[in-house]
Amino acid sequence: MINEGGRDAAQILRGLDDADRQELIGRNTKLIQAVEWAHYHPAESIDPHQLAIPGGDRPIHPGGAGTPAMAEFAIPEFATHLRKSITAGRYFIADALDLRYRLPRLLARVRTFEIEGADAQLIAQATRHLSVEQAGLVDAAVADYVGRLGRAALMRLVEAKIIEVDADRIAAEAERRQREKGVWVGQATEHGCKTVFARADACDVIWFDAMVDRFADLLGRRGDDRTKDERRAAAIGILANPAYALRLLAEDDAPSLFDSALGDEDLPEDDHDPAGEHPAQPEGPELVEGPETQPGHDHPVRYPRFDHDHNLARAAIRAISQPTPRSCGPTPPSTCTSPTKPCNTDSAWSGSRTSGRSCPAWSPTGCTAARSPSNR
Repeated sequence: MINEGGRDAAQILRGLDDADRQELIGRNTKLIQAVEWAHYHPAESIDPHQLAIPGGDRPIHPGGAGTPAMAEFAIPEFATHLRKSITAGRYFIADALDLRYRLPRLLARVRTFEIEGADAQLIAQATRHLSVEQAGLVDAAVADYVGRLGRAALMRLVEAKIIEVDADRIAAEAERRQREKGVWVGQATEHGCKTVFARADACDVIWFDAMVDRFADLLGRRGDDRTKDERRAAAIGILANPAYALRLLAEDDAPSLFDSALGDEDLPEDDHDPAGEHPAQPEGPELVEGPETQPGHDHPVRYPRFDHDHNLARAAIRAISQPTPRSCGPTPPSTCTSPTKPCNTDSAWSGSRTSGRSCPAWSPTGCTAARSPSNR
């Protein structure tokens, strides 16, 4: 079938291939000409008068180690003809110089139009911080893979080789990054909000994010009709009060353990039956009989069986039975505001821990009724 231009399908595809080839030649030629432009404007070409006046022309090194200097004022004119900004033109020349003096195998393939110059530029940028010898090792390792691998896979290969040849710097950089960890809190807004920024180990952040999400879903199951993001923000306050967080988790998993209609007198004793109907059970795991006997023994093997849910529930009840601000959270702020009225906690917290003075119990919702501190 012939289209309106009088060409058949094969001719159209050949024309497309020709256009693509011309684009490749044009892009790669620009890199070759960038090297020639830098050579035409070396640092020695700068007029001494320019060096003597403020704001005059200066020698610069756009490329990495081992590349020559050039006149800074030569860059704007070249960038204009590239239809790029001055900064983009400078980086383009830097890529070209790196290929010429640091990545010879890649440059050879660029000159013969075997590969896209853009792929070679990415490698030049990734290796600019390396020494000439290190860049040469990367060049030798990856040059043959350009054009055969996708760009993402190619750059992963480049990064792996950089780590191999520059292991000491990579280790030092990782150690420096570790020292940058921390948690920072911004100023409060007029609407009572603050911003928290944290930099921590990736695994810790993943755990924290998952726990925040868990409490946001938990609040939703308890009837909280706020948005998911609002509930996630509220979860941070819950996590700041470990005992309260533990109670919410326990209530969500076993709500019958926290039936408000039951008083302390309705709870069973831990170790024995008050009526004496059942013998006291020792602490520890229950022993259950195995299916077989061992040689030399006339009874079946007995294995311990742990009821983890029961043990966790008992531990949770003990932990949250009478929580106090001192045992379950940070020192309260000097003032806090409840939903109904403000209260000041400075005087209540100024006494000793064992003085028996009354102090307000602190919770995420504000100040609550006064409670004596535990004598620990």
